[in-house]
Amino acid sequence: MAPVRMKSITTQKVLGCSQTVLRKYLVSESIGISFLAFLVAFMFLVLLKDTQWVTDMLGHPVNLYANWMIIAWTFALIAGAGLLAGLYPAFYITSFPPVMALNGSFSLSGRAKNTRKLLIGVQFVISITLIIGSLFVFLQNKYIDNVNLGFEKENVLEIKLSMGTALAKSDLYKTRLLEYPDIKEVAFNEFKFVSDESRSNIGYNYKGQHYYMSWLGVSPNFPQMMDFKMLAGRNFRALDEAPDNTRAVCIINETAAREIASRFTSDEIGDISDLIGTSIEDNNIPVQIIGIFKDVHYESLYKEVRPLGFWVSAKNQYRRVLPENYSYVKIAGGNIPETINHIREVINELNPGYPADVHFFDKALDELYNKSHQQGLLVALLCLLAVILSLVGVFGLVIFESQGREKEIAIRKVFGATIRQILWMFNSSFLRVVVVGFIISAPIAYYGVNQWLQSFAYKTPLYLWVFFIALAAIAILTILTVTLQSYRVAISNPAPKL
Repeated sequence: MAPVRMKSITTQKVLGCSQTVLRKYLVSESIGISFLAFLVAFMFLVLLKDTQWVTDMLGHPVNLYANWMIIAWTFALIAGAGLLAGLYPAFYITSFPPVMALNGSFSLSGRAKNTRKLLIGVQFVISITLIIGSLFVFLQNKYIDNVNLGFEKENVLEIKLSMGTALAKSDLYKTRLLEYPDIKEVAFNEFKFVSDESRSNIGYNYKGQHYYMSWLGVSPNFPQMMDFKMLAGRNFRALDEAPDNTRAVCIINETAAREIASRFTSDEIGDISDLIGTSIEDNNIPVQIIGIFKDVHYESLYKEVRPLGFWVSAKNQYRRVLPENYSYVKIAGGNIPETINHIREVINELNPGYPADVHFFDKALDELYNKSHQQGLLVALLCLLAVILSLVGVFGLVIFESQGREKEIAIRKVFGATIRQILWMFNSSFLRVVVVGFIISAPIAYYGVNQWLQSFAYKTPLYLWVFFIALAAIAILTILTVTLQSYRVAISNPAPKL
């Protein structure tokens, strides 16, 4: 707004106001605006601190009293920013001779124009970088949501059972649930199936070689209900846990099978299917390998698939001294609320007073990626803020240039320049800044996104088109901003300016 305020400030100088007083006034005005913005922001914080979406985004409630130092430091930062933002304009506006402003001969020097475009360029670099980052966060979250995990997750409920229900009443629990027509299948797992938390792991031997794998005891129908894809051998059968079956059996994932085979020559193990019928030894107890299934993502996509095995044995045999604490229920897609209520009623009957933790398996999977989704929301908000700030900067600079180039534009129009040519004159200079900002921001964004994606074992590709979408978005918004602001100058009558 310097060109607009130049005459009023110069008039005050002519009437005897000193430069010191004017500069103090301009700086205090800048600090006052910053302080007002702080108060408005603090008001929003007070109003929104108890809303659920803010708590979810941050991962914890907002406690203003416990974090008063953050508010104090923010206030100090705001005051400092207001001071720094006001110093340069205050000294710049008051430095011109009064006659220059009063007779309308004020114009921008080449150095001043370049300085302002450099500042706008920095804003463009930040905006483009954040747009690229937010787009890749969105793509990664979409990739996570749509990746094939290797098992069925639709219409599956995960239920944590009480120790009493799991230990003594699991058969009755299953029978009661299956009486309900909308419940298709009930299976058990001794641990939570998909989790990044610690789980049962064993060190085992196979023909003198020592290995490690995650090791989960399940009901025989668990792999079939979750729709595991078998690569070799067979799946579990009900007979595998028959009372007269004293031998434990297991199925292992493809990664475990290939790890075992990797330590043997092709003559010893020609294919992973050769492992079928052989046994691993867990504390000198043989467990026969009856099948090999395709890898499933039983941990989050932050981690690579590791060796995994499921085992089944008769009750009170092998490791069956511990109960299967998690139940997985396959339901029809019809009356879901009624089905869940029936499950809660059954659990309450079997173990009164124990709160039934019933939720969809999808929700348990979403919890693994909650941090990534919240990062996406934060980056999107920062991106929006950066874009708004950069457009505000462009808006201010267009005002600055249009005020300082009024005579130039008038002369161009007298010599036949069209409105389109004048608009292009304004837009072309800003588009060059956008392109330069993109050239600088692209490698910065690439490095940042690549480093962030390193935390995932499975990640979206670094698409080139994302970078150009960010460039196009900033370019279009800049053109709209510049055109809307400079159009008034382009269509004005040139006579009064000459």
